[in-house]
Amino acid sequence: MHSPAAADTRIATLVRTGLTPIVVGTALGVGYGNIGGALGEAAFLTRYHHPSDALLQALAAAMQAGCVIGSLFAGWLADAQGRRRTILLALLFVMASGVVLLVPALAPRTDSLAPLFVGRALLGLGGGLACTAVPIHVSETAPASYRGAVEASFQFGVVLGILIAYALNIAAHGTEVGWSLSLAAPLVPATLYLLWAARELVESPRWLALRGEVARAENELHRVRSAYDDIAAELAAIVGERQSAAGWRALCAKGRRGTVAVAVTVLALQVATGIDVITVYAPSIFRRIGGGGGGDGADELLYTLLVGVVFVVFVPVAVCIVDRFGRRFLLIAGGFGMTASLIVLAAAFGAGAAADTPPAWSAPASVASVLCYVAAFSISWGPVAWVVPSELVPSSLRAKVVAVGTVANWVADYLVVGTFLSLTNAAGDAGAFVVYAAINAAALAFVVLCVPETKGMELEESAASASTEEEDARLHVQRLE
Repeated sequence: MHSPAAADTRIATLVRTGLTPIVVGTALGVGYGNIGGALGEAAFLTRYHHPSDALLQALAAAMQAGCVIGSLFAGWLADAQGRRRTILLALLFVMASGVVLLVPALAPRTDSLAPLFVGRALLGLGGGLACTAVPIHVSETAPASYRGAVEASFQFGVVLGILIAYALNIAAHGTEVGWSLSLAAPLVPATLYLLWAARELVESPRWLALRGEVARAENELHRVRSAYDDIAAELAAIVGERQSAAGWRALCAKGRRGTVAVAVTVLALQVATGIDVITVYAPSIFRRIGGGGGGDGADELLYTLLVGVVFVVFVPVAVCIVDRFGRRFLLIAGGFGMTASLIVLAAAFGAGAAADTPPAWSAPASVASVLCYVAAFSISWGPVAWVVPSELVPSSLRAKVVAVGTVANWVADYLVVGTFLSLTNAAGDAGAFVVYAAINAAALAFVVLCVPETKGMELEESAASASTEEEDARLHVQRLE
């Protein structure tokens, strides 16, 4: 049994490795969640002369567009300048976005949407960098025994930020410029964390080792391990994996192609499941469901707040069980629940549209299915999708693979957020959710057939095992224990 001193040192290392994903995720989550409330505010709509649905969804997706651009450069930056500097740069972009998004509050007579598009795009640039660098940094610094939990905490930070954003939207409701202050809110956690990270954030020991800085890698490893960890053995494994810098062609090398494809596809499917339809457009969806009842939008915001509560309640469940039950099991269980929930939601919307008076069950069933979908996502695809890619590939390729996967993630997210209003106008609410139910079913099948298990393994071991399984064309047959 470990002594109290051992427990204290392990808690200290857990805090040091877990603070980054939680705080950075919170800043980004506020940016995810605040736009939906702003787009439905009467003061916003009046000030900008009631923009069309096309313009509103373009503004909602401006962050995702910035994320695509940021993620295109994130892998190169993470490899060339290090994981630490890339995270710090991401925070600077988030801070800049907050300053720009304050313009509507500071200049109340301005009726140009340009500052909002620019601010959201800057937030996206920071998000694109962070969503590549943070998972890599965590996977390369957290001990294997709770690496999955620390990586999953990034998603907890995101959903905590979403809940905060929904609460800010309620506080801003009915005010003239409160929605602008809500949009600028990521400035606060980004600034506070940057002040800490500039002094305390460690560099990835694996990145340092790949550059030949073994002594410095050992020093950094001591900062994120307790005295009871076998640092010498871990450093030997890291140095043993060291090799000449791998170019982009290495992603397509024999023995790696399938693993890279799986990693990238998992990240693309995470958002292709349609979660940000709920995150961004929840007030509008609840308004269409009819659950709010009120005419001023306040009730819809309260229902949206309930979505944020579900996020925050269930993501910690995934954090606690991901290293016990494994990544693959959670993706399968969550995927089944998400698909079933969207089928029920589509049926409820369809029943309401087919009758002059919607049946009494349709509204509560719709609300319940939305919440079940969010809960299922929160214990599966939300946190776990960022864990799997970082564990499937070796350090020499990790930044490139996660960068490509992050680009795919944000491209998929842009398509989801930037087309939802157009999709509902063309296919109706029921038709739109049938489309997303089909996507979720396809994602579930992909996990069953292609995604291996990597829980509890050192990164070098899991990457090597994934490669061996690919060469045998049996990625989905043998579970890595």
